Amino acid sequence: MTSHHAPPLQGEMLYGTKAIAEFLGIRPRQALHLLEQDRLPHFHVGRVLCANRSTLRQWLADQEAMARKAG
Repeated sequence: MTSHHAPPLQGEMLYGTKAIAEFLGIRPRQALHLLEQDRLPHFHVGRVLCANRSTLRQWLADQEAMARKAG
């Protein structure tokens, strides 16, 4: 019997504010502020704030597109 599971998303998940901040190139306190204000896409695994790299990349692209339209 063969299992057809998708391969794990190695390196896709960012666990914790520090990892999210490092990915975005900001300080952990800045990331926490944005996360607390629900201004960054995220979710919880237990009590840990997490985010997917691909989701954050898309969010950044959307932010850039909105800034271009506004400017």
